[in-house]
Parts: sequence; structure tokens; C-alpha cells
Amino acid sequence: GGAHDNNISDNNENQQQQQYEKGECTIGTPLEFVENYNIRLTPNVDFGTAKTLTQVLRGRNIATKGMGVPGVEALTLPYIRHADHGGNVYEVACNLLEPKIGSVEMIEVELEKWIQQQKQQLSKDDGDDTNDQYDRDYFIEKAYRVGTTEEQCLSLLKNADDDEYWMRYDQQVFSTFNDFLGYK
Repeated sequence: GGAHDNNISDNNENQQQQQYEKGECTIGTPLEFVENYNIRLTPNVDFGTAKTLTQVLRGRNIATKGMGVPGVEALTLPYIRHADHGGNVYEVACNLLEPKIGSVEMIEVELEKWIQQQKQQLSKDDGDDTNDQYDRDYFIEKAYRVGTTEEQCLSLLKNADDDEYWMRYDQQVFSTFNDFLGYK
């Protein structure tokens, strides 16, 4: 197999035809629907502290550390951006391998517990019992889903009963991408 670069001219028409005929394509789906949820932290959260959130959310830690959300893979990643946009921060990326068991709602519950722990630690470090200055926005810039949910996909499939529907849907997706990318 292989790919052909359409920008390269090839005088041998037969060889070009053979290259177009080659290729493989693999299409597959996981056994379970996977959802993604990211938690972008603020510049107030350093790498070590960001990793503690990852540990709190990571499902494989349930048996060994007594914490985690079932079926969640979590990873601490740098989120690189220009200083004019807030500078570099960290993001905890979560794959919900079994979203019916380990849900976004469960992640949010654990996230709130983590925030409370961070507030207590900062108040202790400050020697101040009041931690009103450390609200969710002090730690979390944005927590958001990436992609679609299983329910959204199932709803789409239930409502799609003919080819014309899919043609309209494809056109809508195409238009949205054009608008997003700024193409006319």
C-alpha cells in the first residue's frame, strides 16, 4: 500500500494508475463509547499540583491508592500558549473509557473535593483559616467535554432515517467547518 502525492507530476500514466489503486483503510470502533473531558488549570497551579489532580481522577488508582473515577484514564499535559493569552498552563485530559460507570459528573465531584483540599492547603500555608480568596476560578480555567457523547450519537442515529437526512447533515457539518476555519 501507500499514498500518492498529487502534487508530483508522473509521466508514466500506468505507474500513476497503480499508485492510485494502492492503499489501505482501517475503520473500527472501540467496544465501548469513549468520551473525553479536559480540565484546564490556571497559572496558579504548578505541575506538581496538577499531577495531584490527575492522581485523584485516574481510575487505576482506586485499588492502589483508594482514589479515582472508575474507567477514567487521566494525563497531565502542558497547555502551551502565548503570554498575551495567559501563558503556559497545565491541563488534565481524561478519557472516560466507560462513561456509564465513570461519568463527567463523577469527575466533577472529585474535582470539587480536590479544590477543597487545595484551598485547605493554601490556607494552612498562609496561616489563615479563611480560604474565601481561593474559589474554583483560582484553580480551574475551564473544564469541558471534547467531542460528542454517546447520547448525542444515539440521538442522531435515531433521527436519521433516510439518505436525504444524511446529505443535509453532511452539508451542515461541512458548512460549520468552513465557518470555523474561515473559508468562504
